[in-house]
Amino acid sequence: MSKNILQLVFLIALLQFNYFVVKAQNQLSVAGRTIVNDLQPGSGAQQLTTQCGKDTVYYPYNKTTQFQGINVVNSTNNGNGFAQWYPAPQAVTVSGFDFFAWVAPTNYTGPISVTCNLYNAGADSMPTGSPVRTVTVAVDSSFGGGMLSVLKRTAFFTSPYTTSSPYVITIENTSTTGVSIVANNWSATGGGNGKAEWLSSVRFGTNWIRSYNVNVSSVTFDADFIFLPYVEYSITAGFTVSSNCVSNNGTINFTNTSSALLNSKFYNRWVYFNIPQNAYYWNFGNGANYAVNPSRNYTSAGNYTVQMVAGMLGWIRNCYDTATTSLFATPSAPTITSNAPVCAGDSLILSGPAISGATYAWSGPSNFNGTTKDTVLRNVNSSNSGTYGLTVTVNGCTSQSGSLSATVNNIPATPTASNNGPLCLGQDLQLSTPSLTNASYEWTGPNSFSSTVQNPVITNVSNANAGSYTVKVIVGGCKSQAGSTTMSIGSQPAAPSVSNNGPLCAGQNLQLTATNSTNATYTWTGPNSFSSSTQSPTINGVTSGAAGTYSCTVTVPGCGTSSAASTVVTITSLPNAPTAGNNGPICDGKTLSLTASTITGATYNWTGPNSFTSTDQNPVIPNFAAVSAGNYSVTATVSGCGTSSAGTTTVAYNPGPSAPSVSSNDPLCAGSSLNLQASTITGATYSWSGPNNFTSSLQNPVIPNTSTASSGDYTVTATIANCGTSPAGTVKVTVNPIPSVPNVSNNSPVCQGRTVNLNASAIPNAFYEWTGPNSYTSTLQNPSISNASSTNEGTYSVKVKVNNCYSSTVNIPVVVNPKPTTPIASKTGAACDGADLQLNATSITGAGYSWTGPNGFLSYDQNPLVSGISLANTGTYNVTAAISGCNSDVGSVNITVGTKPNINSILGPVNSNRNATSSYSVSFTPGSTYLWQIVGGNQISGGTSNAITVQWGNAGVGNVSVTETNQSGCTGNAYNIDIALWHVGINQPEASQLSVFPNPAKNYIRIKAVNPENKLLTLTDVTGKTVKTITVSQPEENLFIGDLPDGIYFLNFDHATPVKIVKIK
Repeated sequence: MSKNILQLVFLIALLQFNYFVVKAQNQLSVAGRTIVNDLQPGSGAQQLTTQCGKDTVYYPYNKTTQFQGINVVNSTNNGNGFAQWYPAPQAVTVSGFDFFAWVAPTNYTGPISVTCNLYNAGADSMPTGSPVRTVTVAVDSSFGGGMLSVLKRTAFFTSPYTTSSPYVITIENTSTTGVSIVANNWSATGGGNGKAEWLSSVRFGTNWIRSYNVNVSSVTFDADFIFLPYVEYSITAGFTVSSNCVSNNGTINFTNTSSALLNSKFYNRWVYFNIPQNAYYWNFGNGANYAVNPSRNYTSAGNYTVQMVAGMLGWIRNCYDTATTSLFATPSAPTITSNAPVCAGDSLILSGPAISGATYAWSGPSNFNGTTKDTVLRNVNSSNSGTYGLTVTVNGCTSQSGSLSATVNNIPATPTASNNGPLCLGQDLQLSTPSLTNASYEWTGPNSFSSTVQNPVITNVSNANAGSYTVKVIVGGCKSQAGSTTMSIGSQPAAPSVSNNGPLCAGQNLQLTATNSTNATYTWTGPNSFSSSTQSPTINGVTSGAAGTYSCTVTVPGCGTSSAASTVVTITSLPNAPTAGNNGPICDGKTLSLTASTITGATYNWTGPNSFTSTDQNPVIPNFAAVSAGNYSVTATVSGCGTSSAGTTTVAYNPGPSAPSVSSNDPLCAGSSLNLQASTITGATYSWSGPNNFTSSLQNPVIPNTSTASSGDYTVTATIANCGTSPAGTVKVTVNPIPSVPNVSNNSPVCQGRTVNLNASAIPNAFYEWTGPNSYTSTLQNPSISNASSTNEGTYSVKVKVNNCYSSTVNIPVVVNPKPTTPIASKTGAACDGADLQLNATSITGAGYSWTGPNGFLSYDQNPLVSGISLANTGTYNVTAAISGCNSDVGSVNITVGTKPNINSILGPVNSNRNATSSYSVSFTPGSTYLWQIVGGNQISGGTSNAITVQWGNAGVGNVSVTETNQSGCTGNAYNIDIALWHVGINQPEASQLSVFPNPAKNYIRIKAVNPENKLLTLTDVTGKTVKTITVSQPEENLFIGDLPDGIYFLNFDHATPVKIVKIK
């Protein structure tokens, strides 16, 4: 689809051009006079500068084989305007141009003024829009034998114009008298000197036509107008590299990023001569070459400095700039060392080589990374086993990775150690630990014991062998933690634990018991001369004489006898009185439970009121009555031990409950919880009733989330089972309603310094409580906050209270907008009558602006422009800034409108000899300064005064221009006059004394000289360096140049203009 659109656009453009061809006929008239090229422009030595100064673009001039004249005239079927297109691939400043012209009719004596314009170029390469610069130049009838030096005219714009887009230079004639303009040869053999580039265009009537649609004597106008612009520009050398790192046998690609103008054939003669590579001289650090975008192979890694010299070979002025970068060697892959293999829990130490200025990057198992030459992994485990890599980076260049395999072995489990102790003196100690595959063992212990046997034996132990023994196992070079076992030798046996089956009654059997001890014998002693060697002896049918302390010792051969352990035997004659109790007080009809403490082997005997008796330990009396209240007694009889004294307990009678005391947390607010309380009555249950069908069996019930329906009397009774129900206790409760939430409003947002009004709706009998930012409180219904500031901004809350009951809280936000910063008012430049006044206010984010001022001025722009001001605009201009409806204080600026000065004449000669001095002046106004601009010469005195002195140069025409700036800062229009500069003689030899061929040349140039007279000629390169010399003593001499690099050279002969030589392959 895009292709079709392009074809359609091309077709429309073609139809448009054909339309103009048919309508205008597009015929030009030829001047028909011979033109002589007596100009020999040339450029000097190159200078290292990015500011290249002024150059004159001789591009169409250098394309020319023969110059011809063509008439520009305001008449039907003739072109009334000539245009020449130039590119601007970067910022170019155009200050004027040279052209060559004379008044066409030979019988016309007066000058004709032509309009010299500078336009932006349209997409069709022709002028578009209005001129961006214009100046009028007078052309007289001086022809001077057709010499270009006589026909040369200069258009100098009042102010230079800078553009980065193509521009068009035009000469336009509104007179019906023709002016002949010099062009190159449109009918040259082999093609016109326009080279079919179609850079020129012609205006017929009001339409500009490209030169390929224009005819001259039935020949297509393939020619350029010799319009040579004065240009200024800057160049910057620059390039990028594909990599800053150089490996062995590595290739680096260089991309030229120098100023675009260096690559234009219109401005750089290297490109014009089709040797653009000569504009760029490269020193790669391992050799040099001319190229635009070179590649370079580096056989060995290393550090290199690369410099590129970018040269602008201008038409009359040369300049160059340099760019430099550094390349660095790519390091070799590093060698890694370590302390592997290591054991889990140890530190793995990795080491890299020491390289000056290097940074390090480690990688490895378990996402390991590091940035130091040597790195330590502490407390490693098996997950740290694997391959570790290291790269080094020097000057931004990173090596290939070096690698190392490291192994981390696991630590064996702590072994279990055991022994056959405890032992007595002279016995053998057996140490043991479980077997582990591929393991070795390390035993240590008391008396400097060590062994590598899995289960070692120590024979005939002594006291020195007692203590702790440890064992470690070693697998794969990794040693376990120590397992330990403690062995005691020859210690006295511990006293046995002894007991008996007492207390006993006389006649029962006594059983004595001692704990078992290995290899031990027992010795018992006790009351009544008792002794026994049995571990647990028995004494049958004991008497009171058997009561007392019994002792026992154990004896182990070789280990001695233990200390004695003892047990006390009690033989009871009479049981103690049992402890009696009951479950009273008891109500009518309830069951009475009597209790007696337990006495082993005893029988019981109870007596009590109403002839009660029982032999149960814990008897019961059902259907209790008041006659059963009183004291109950119990005795215990143990066979063979007698009957105890009596234990007693008193049983109380309960007649029934009384009315409970009641209370509450009255009064309360709806939604609150009502807490009801009744006094405690032992054994009672409770029954509550009240408003809204309330009932409860709790002693102290709670009613959550009450309402006004919960108000009224609440009653409670207490009931004890079989003891009856008490009279009712009563409490009165009031539940007040919650007030309504007030409706709230305010006048927010408000501006800083204004009053905030808070409003709440009226609620009968209510008290109001407001809170807010900055610890604000108020008890007013509708409070106000005067002189509000940012501290008053935020959320305000209000609630109301009626009968001590609070409504819900309602919130409302308040916004206090700050007063904007006062804008600072100012103006730009002078305020001059008829000019525009630029007012400025400082920028305030988010603000709108309002300006007022004299003569009814009003604007809402931040920086308004007052067009075409007059004296009526003198006065004070005020501005305010507004944000969110809040106005700042007023900023002001006082403006006094001044008048523009007017210069209408320059006093001084309009004719002068070349290289002579002349004086020029204008009328003086106190307080004014004067800016003089000279074309064709230089101001040598006078500065910015009203009178100056000019030193003229060799140009054929000059111009004096002056502008005045008065004490109000107002600058008037420039006034200028043209100056005719005349020859007073030619003293230098002309370059026509020399001719060179072939040019361009490969190996030799042939030099022809008129009157050689042993003249010394020098050949210089574009930097001004002499590369060859030759003494010319014959009319023709050969000079070998085959050993020179391709490029531009200059052959110099005395003070003549140098001859340009192009050396090619």
